[in-house]
Amino acid sequence: MARDGLLPAFLCRVDAKKRIPVNTTLLCGIIAAPIAGLVSLGPLAQLGTTGILMEFMLTCGGVIVLRLTKPDMPRPFKAPGGIVLPILGVLSCTALMIWLPLVALMRFVLWIALGVAVYFGYAARHSRAAAAQASDEIAA
Repeated sequence: MARDGLLPAFLCRVDAKKRIPVNTTLLCGIIAAPIAGLVSLGPLAQLGTTGILMEFMLTCGGVIVLRLTKPDMPRPFKAPGGIVLPILGVLSCTALMIWLPLVALMRFVLWIALGVAVYFGYAARHSRAAAAQASDEIAA
């Protein structure tokens, strides 16, 4: 994300000795500490659970799409069960999300909306990959 320009240059700096993004780590700590101190653990856990289940659903869905649209694509490993396992993954994650409280799903939707707003408000305009693609289209 940093190399693509999706983050401000200030957050992209990596410590030369430790090779870690110090500014990003500090900023995340400064933001997360008050949230962790002020918000009860239950809603945070539900938000995390919802996000992880959605991530697994999207991953399984991506496997299904790739298996159907690009069956000859080289794959470095094989998963047992073919397409059945990702289908079961999507169904089980959906079932688990249905059992979450409605307020947890609404918080998740708001969190995703915030992330999309940040992406289109800053990152999409600063993306080096998007700029390169645009210049390729202009050249063609």
